[in-house]
Amino acid sequence: MQFISASLGVECEFCHVQGKFEADDKRPKQTARKMIAMTFALNKENFDGHREVACYSCHHGKNMPVLYLVRETKGTGRLSDLRPQERRKTLCGKRHFEGALGVDYRVVTLASELR
Repeated sequence: MQFISASLGVECEFCHVQGKFEADDKRPKQTARKMIAMTFALNKENFDGHREVACYSCHHGKNMPVLYLVRETKGTGRLSDLRPQERRKTLCGKRHFEGALGVDYRVVTLASELR
C-alpha cells in the first residue's frame, strides 16, 4: 500500500476508513480496486505479466491523473509495420488512454502532428 500511497501522493485515510482498513466504505478505495485490476489486466494482456503499467504511470504523485492528450511517436503510422511488442504497446496505450481515461490518443510520425 505504501507504493500506492506514494504514487498518488495521499495518506492511507484517503482510501481507508481509519481503524477499519478492511472496509470498502470510501469511494476512492472502490475506484482504486478497479484501477488496480485495470493495471493488472493491461500488464497481463500486453506485457506478459511484467509490471510496465502502474499507478505512477499516470498519477505521478497526484491523486487524480492529469492528462489531456497523448501522442505516441513512431516511425510509421501503420500498426502493421511495427514490431509485435511495439504494436502491443501502442494498442495498449490506445485502450488505456482513450478507453479508460477518455484522453485524446494518437500515433504520430512528424512534429507537425503534435497538436
